[in-house]
Amino acid sequence: MSKVNFFNTFLLCILIFASCTGTKKLPQGTRLYTGAEIVFDTEEKIPKKAYLKNELRTLLKPDPNGEIFGMRPGVWLHNITRDTSNNKGIDAWINRNLGAEPVLMREVRPRATSTTLRSQLFNSGYFGAEVNYEIIEEKNTASINYIAEVNSPYRVDSLIFPDSTDLITGYLNDACQVSELKIGDVFRLDKIKAEQGRISSYLRNRGYYFFSPEHIIYEIDTTVEGRFLDIYIKLKKNLPAKVIRKYRLENVIIKPGYDFENKRPSQKQDTILINNYQYITTAQEIFRPRVIIDAIFLEPDSIYSKIAHDKTLQRLINLNVFQFVNINFEEVSSEESIGHLQTVIQLIPAKRKSIRFELEAVSKSNDYVGPNVTATFQNKNFMGGAELFELNLTGGFETQFTQRNDTINFNSYELGIETNLYVPRFITPFNIRNTSSYFVPKTRFKLAYRRLNRVSFFELNNFNASVAYLWNETPAKRHELSIIDINLFTLSNSTPLFERKKENSTYLQQSFDERFILSSTYSFTYNKRNADINSNGFYFNGVVDFSGNLMHLFQSWLREEEATMEEPYTIFGTAYSQYSRFLLDTRYYYNITMESELAFRFFAGVGIPYGNSTTLPFIKQFFIGGTNSIRAFPARALGPGTFNPDSSAGFYDQSGDIKLEANVEYRFPIYNFLKGAVFLDAGNIWLLNKTEEKAGADFEFSDFSSELAVGTGFGIRLDIDFLVLRLDLGIPLRKPFLEQGNRWYFDEIGFDDIVYNIGIGYPF
Repeated sequence: MSKVNFFNTFLLCILIFASCTGTKKLPQGTRLYTGAEIVFDTEEKIPKKAYLKNELRTLLKPDPNGEIFGMRPGVWLHNITRDTSNNKGIDAWINRNLGAEPVLMREVRPRATSTTLRSQLFNSGYFGAEVNYEIIEEKNTASINYIAEVNSPYRVDSLIFPDSTDLITGYLNDACQVSELKIGDVFRLDKIKAEQGRISSYLRNRGYYFFSPEHIIYEIDTTVEGRFLDIYIKLKKNLPAKVIRKYRLENVIIKPGYDFENKRPSQKQDTILINNYQYITTAQEIFRPRVIIDAIFLEPDSIYSKIAHDKTLQRLINLNVFQFVNINFEEVSSEESIGHLQTVIQLIPAKRKSIRFELEAVSKSNDYVGPNVTATFQNKNFMGGAELFELNLTGGFETQFTQRNDTINFNSYELGIETNLYVPRFITPFNIRNTSSYFVPKTRFKLAYRRLNRVSFFELNNFNASVAYLWNETPAKRHELSIIDINLFTLSNSTPLFERKKENSTYLQQSFDERFILSSTYSFTYNKRNADINSNGFYFNGVVDFSGNLMHLFQSWLREEEATMEEPYTIFGTAYSQYSRFLLDTRYYYNITMESELAFRFFAGVGIPYGNSTTLPFIKQFFIGGTNSIRAFPARALGPGTFNPDSSAGFYDQSGDIKLEANVEYRFPIYNFLKGAVFLDAGNIWLLNKTEEKAGADFEFSDFSSELAVGTGFGIRLDIDFLVLRLDLGIPLRKPFLEQGNRWYFDEIGFDDIVYNIGIGYPF
């Protein structure tokens, strides 16, 4: 390129950059509003300053136009397409969907915003705070600094509870003894309101049905020496009689076929009494009464309880067979000390059967990406007991973007059929009624068949049957216990390429032997991801998986010969796997601002074959690398240990018995729905035992840290409401298969080392 052409190109880029700033077509005498900042003018230490600043930032209105590297593409698109007279055509579509009208300084109301910020500071304990503002004007733009003049916040010096003069004030006093308000805490209005709600729930759980948070008042005394205050908790004066009266449930009426809009003609109804519940039946009864009654915790002739009320409502909704659930309470009689309520539970059945078709873009941890089609038939009341029956038919095509051998076809085809039956209770030899949870426990029966065709290698057939219990302890805690999970996988149509690889690898032969897997697994998940900008999220999943142990114990009693690799114990002539497997997946999400966060993940897994097996089954082995793992290395191309797989040999899957992986990712906004990320990944897989076929693949505690692969990179994501499309560029920093002392790769990184990862959804 000549110097003249270079100068012209550079000048053109400058002109385009300037035009994209969004200031070119501003109305005469106006400036583009570029945002505001909170500035604290104080010498005092502000507790949780970042928390308070984030809280105040949410009150800054309006939001400025989105910006990326000084450019405002939304405003630019609006400017070049705004002359659309008939609101039709591509220009109008771009203007309406991609363009953004410029936010002008004259539209901002800094005085009103200052008042709002002052109120929020008062509610956060900064009494007497002042908020002023200054407008910073540039040639075509303007921004605002809101200057908050604050002293130290007021703190709670003492809590004064009411005297126990009657039953309700006695309960109120008891509730206050376990108050969330603590001596020395900074005063916050939101904590006061939360405490009002907690105390109201405490009283309602003891029969005070008509009690509500506004019946409690908090009087604040700021005359205490220093920046301290006293809080007096009291009941409002002259409360209505029904507010301070306990209530008992006189009767409970259940209407499972309730017609809210009277769309159906009148049907003959009968009332039957079941455990003192009045159950209304019709000629077209579709539910077994016991299923509904087991979900109801409001008992006739019992004191009203908000917990029982909420549990009943939540359980009935979670049965997933009702379009409408409503619980009405009507005062039917009252005495001086106690009242009576009639309870009517109104239920409108949901549509029973449905068919759904889904077209998905799938991204897997093995770097396979492609379309997947699923047809699902559902019957939400399969046998009249709110059972959910599902029939899923799936078909998909996948290909690997990060192929390592251009001569091999890495395409994959998959077909599957799966049936699931969810029964809304535990089916056990003894009766279990889970009364401690708001959620419906379920027993799942599953039958499935899956056929996977890896074109250049093999076809894998997997037959699966299982029985499992699923239940939520809380919204964040989920348990799954699979008491029996039977898998039979068979290999067919192996290609000569794959057969040659098997002949040279005992480990591969044993991994793909036709085997039964008779396993029992338990999984516990804790997921506390909170949308609150000031609340960080934590995720934990632990899995234990045991296979073949009971069968092996039983057969060892019957046979004198021990199982060997050549003659393992069998079922119906087919050997079965025996192993123990443990997995741990922890994640932590640290919110930096409203739109940026640090995400951490640590994964550890180990599988131990023994007895009837010398290796783990292929579908139970660990793999590493790829789109959702260490992104600087292709999927399943890393490890085990320091082993360097020969890519020309053809078989791409490298597997292990042990896996360790750690990831950290900084996620930040770029523009509107365009997000960015910078990441660092580390980890590897290993074999438990040495093997001549893979030198350096075994795990040694003293050496494992020097055998970790390390990669970094950056990515961009299109994050729209229903889909996240992701492109990550991984760069290897450390290659464990290189010679000791030469594994760090900084000096040799080139463009050929970059690994491109196309994914759907966030990696973790």
